[in-house]
Amino acid sequence: MNKKVLEVSTGKLMYDGMTKVEISLLDNAPDDKNVDFLLGKGALSEMKLELDKRNVNYYEGPDREYNVLRYLFFLYKLLRANNYDIIHIHGNSATMALDLLIAKLCNVKVRIAHSHNTVTKHPILHRILQPILSDLTTIPVACGKDAGEFLFGSKRMIVTIPNSIDVNLFKFNPIVRKKIRKELNVDNKIVLGHIGRYSYQKNHNLLIDVYYEYYKSHPNSVLILIGDGELRESIENKINLLGLKDNVIILGNLSNVQDILNAMDIFLLTSRYEGLSVTAIEAQASGLPCLLSDRISKETKISDNCFFVKSSSEIQNWIEELDKINLYKVDRLKGYEAVKASGYDLSNLRRMVNIIWN
Repeated sequence: MNKKVLEVSTGKLMYDGMTKVEISLLDNAPDDKNVDFLLGKGALSEMKLELDKRNVNYYEGPDREYNVLRYLFFLYKLLRANNYDIIHIHGNSATMALDLLIAKLCNVKVRIAHSHNTVTKHPILHRILQPILSDLTTIPVACGKDAGEFLFGSKRMIVTIPNSIDVNLFKFNPIVRKKIRKELNVDNKIVLGHIGRYSYQKNHNLLIDVYYEYYKSHPNSVLILIGDGELRESIENKINLLGLKDNVIILGNLSNVQDILNAMDIFLLTSRYEGLSVTAIEAQASGLPCLLSDRISKETKISDNCFFVKSSSEIQNWIEELDKINLYKVDRLKGYEAVKASGYDLSNLRRMVNIIWN
């Protein structure tokens, strides 16, 4: 008889790194597992379509953050009704202990907590619940060493599942590069790029400040922004205020990110905090030089063309590093080879899912 798995997202399902991992687990689930999905904070309509395309039975409960008791009661009833063998919870803090406690009360034998970040919005509650989370977790999982130690401490053995991608999908393609650059009218431009939700974490304010200074000495440059989010309007206002409207290309959420990466020359991430960045892995697989904030996990660095800048640095330090990158002659295929060899390919994810879900 097939085992039943409930995958739980504690965040909203959208175009972000955690969602990519959650969907990848669905796509790489062993054949002998029946996987359902619980949305703890809802989902974009596009993400619900992704679940529908996969014929996944998903449930949308009360908002986990703002209606905690109602959410936990919903989870209790769901677990009781369906007799799951495994629960796999994705999140960024020890508040996952609440979900795991309900799972234990419902006799779910395998309880997996999966850490995706190194910072939480609830630091005090996180510290209080950490020992309880540790006791309730039967298999601790993290996207990397830093995220694992943040949630479970440094003493516990943790299963590391890198944020795997379809590496072949992101392999540099010069034909696609030429096509996209022509479509975007950036044929003879230096193209900087960023992928990320418009949120406090991703720090678009710093990104725009950096590009504003860079543009002064590189007027033949453009910045491509991919993503959406609650701060998009304020960032667009800032772009207009600085007179950058004609040089910043705002594309919103896209399903063909790999094509746009081909068109870029340099990839930027200015995050205030972040675990292992999926988008930076994708950018490296595309062979792009990457310039990242030092608040992003150093495990993100795979290729030789990935560099870090102190987030507290003067903007001029970012400009100097960008200028150094401009001098490099980059072999875009080497990034693909580095990521392929590093264990971030989907074949490794399938193997790891088989292990933890058995």
